Amino acid sequence: MKLTELNPYLLKDAVIEGDKAYDISYMSKFDGDFSKPGGMTFALKSKITYEQLTKCSADVIITDHEVNSPLSAKAWIVTKSARLQMAKLSHLFAEPPQQLTNADYLNPDGKLSRIHLSGNVQISSNVYIGDGTVIYSNVSIYNKTIIGNNCIIHSNSVLGSDGFGSEKDENGDWFKIAHLGGLRLGENVEIGAGTCIDRGTLGDTEIGDNVMIDNLVHIAHNVCIGRNTQITAQAMIAGSCVIGKNVWLSPGCLIREGITIGDDAFVGIGSVVTKDVEAGTRVAGAPARKI
Repeated sequence: MKLTELNPYLLKDAVIEGDKAYDISYMSKFDGDFSKPGGMTFALKSKITYEQLTKCSADVIITDHEVNSPLSAKAWIVTKSARLQMAKLSHLFAEPPQQLTNADYLNPDGKLSRIHLSGNVQISSNVYIGDGTVIYSNVSIYNKTIIGNNCIIHSNSVLGSDGFGSEKDENGDWFKIAHLGGLRLGENVEIGAGTCIDRGTLGDTEIGDNVMIDNLVHIAHNVCIGRNTQITAQAMIAGSCVIGKNVWLSPGCLIREGITIGDDAFVGIGSVVTKDVEAGTRVAGAPARKI
């Protein structure tokens, strides 16, 4: 692919310098192997010095440096948002991790959605799946689950299973509460491998648009998560929590049942959240405290 063909994928402020007709064929890390021609990389001035930039062996470099002297590269793309530019161009070289089959999925309302499936996916009755959704192998989707358009669900995830709820009976034995609610995923949601999201008890568990959930996360019944929130590996959110928009939950954090975390909050690695977190605040520790 020639650099001149990248215009639809370039940020508004991105400028190509050098050989604008140069062919690129792969992308690698800054200090990667660029023995084959056509290699592209990216360099942030916060991590890579200008001297290192001038000696980089990649043929094309995406950078936020102000390039004021010749580089050894054939061409370079200058933008204030080099990491975002790299993210957008990375998809030109990406290959799906598993073989996918295009399929027409008949939704409960009779509408057909065009989805992409890998092998051994189990979809129960009364499940709605939006257009463009990708579902990888060994995923199980229980009934009363609604999945929006353009979602990605990675292998071995379980969506809409019963939550953990019971009450002691007259003999003092635990009696299971039937879960009659469902699970709703918005659009452009990504769910990592081995993640489990429970259905609601009487209402629904709700995941907003553009939420990204990492591998091995557990989200319990009746939880509501706002748009653009990111939940990283091995986080656990107990039942009936409300997580706002643009929240970051770090790896291994535990959120106690019934907690509210406000918009734009940050929860540190391994934190145990036992009290509500105000919008825009950062907390860490066990128990979590404002930092």
